Amino acid sequence: MRKEGQWITSQMERARSATGKVAAPWANLPRPRQSLGPVPQKQKCSSPVVHAKELVVLTGRVTSGSRVLKRLIELGWGRMYNKGDHPETVDPYPGEPWGLDNGAYADGTTGRQFDADHYMRRLDHAHATGLVPYINVVPDIYGGKGMYSGVKSLEMSYNWIDKMPNEWPNYLVVQDRMTQQEVSWVLDKFDGIFVGGSDSFKGTSVVWGILARQHGIPLHIGRAGTLNAVRHARRVQADSIDSTTFLWTAERFDNMVAYINDEDPQQTLIEDRQ
Repeated sequence: MRKEGQWITSQMERARSATGKVAAPWANLPRPRQSLGPVPQKQKCSSPVVHAKELVVLTGRVTSGSRVLKRLIELGWGRMYNKGDHPETVDPYPGEPWGLDNGAYADGTTGRQFDADHYMRRLDHAHATGLVPYINVVPDIYGGKGMYSGVKSLEMSYNWIDKMPNEWPNYLVVQDRMTQQEVSWVLDKFDGIFVGGSDSFKGTSVVWGILARQHGIPLHIGRAGTLNAVRHARRVQADSIDSTTFLWTAERFDNMVAYINDEDPQQTLIEDRQ
């Protein structure tokens, strides 16, 4: 039996065989609600922060009791729990805007398949805490190859969304070779847009910001660990960003804090790379 959501690729392949091209047929494809039946009304998620007035910042894992964690608490910044963290280390401080990453980026950059079992263990433990994250990154495919790679990632996220805690803010990762039209067809099932993909793709964040506002949901930009990336996030009115590079050195962390707080940071040590 064909898995739910595979209508996207099958229709693309059918259109290609009939027309010899893949760009035009999207306009004639059935909307998901017609193909897959009615989409259930999603209960409003209870995220502690939605459409924050100030940029919400998430860093990488910081151990409890460390000097950096105390600084994060002072700043109101949070942590993104990732694949490399032990499942039982999800321990947000009270009111922390924390996130749960799916680990697809780590798998994709090392050429591994997405480890669904490991992700589900992490998800189950995080959900068992009874705490609601600021952002939950729904599984996707990072670094896929071929013209259908974006569509396949979209299918994967669509197939995973019903496995996510309904009360959590579940974000759809958009990335290379996805279009607004494709994403908008399934976006009603998600609570936010996470701009992933390559560095060049992140340059299209303004497009995804417009789409997010049209749907009344937040925009998050991943791997935004440079001054230029933060500037860009502000220009496109992103609600939040994340990066582990803030923690590489104490000086880098202090510079990023100064810049995000609209002070005058020392920019010489902040390289324009992620």
